[in-house]
Amino acid sequence: MAALANYAELKILDHLFKNTSYTSPQAHIGYFTDTITDASVPSEVTGNSYARVRIDNKMASASSGAITNSSAITFPAASGGDHGVIVAVAIFDAASSGNMLAYGSLSATKTISDGDTLSIGIGNLTISID
Repeated sequence: MAALANYAELKILDHLFKNTSYTSPQAHIGYFTDTITDASVPSEVTGNSYARVRIDNKMASASSGAITNSSAITFPAASGGDHGVIVAVAIFDAASSGNMLAYGSLSATKTISDGDTLSIGIGNLTISID
């Protein structure tokens, strides 16, 4: 994962240094066919059985400045059509819509055709704060 999104950065700073309450979200990951930046969030894949996957229950405890998935993250199989060439993922605070918390490019693109499934293996999703 390349970066925390602006929204998450501001929430963390306010929480740490202004004693502002921040309720821990139920984190959900989604995937994209275009690159994501803080300034540009492209349209998320939709339709054909696509759905974000909850991940806050799939992450190990943070260690050495990073947090990594401790179990596989598997999306529903595409059904009724293709999802395209997936190049990026983003984590949100909701199963649909919501605020982007973190984002990054895949180390290798993945074409999701009708019947295919995207799965992120154990230890392959890492988020760090530098």
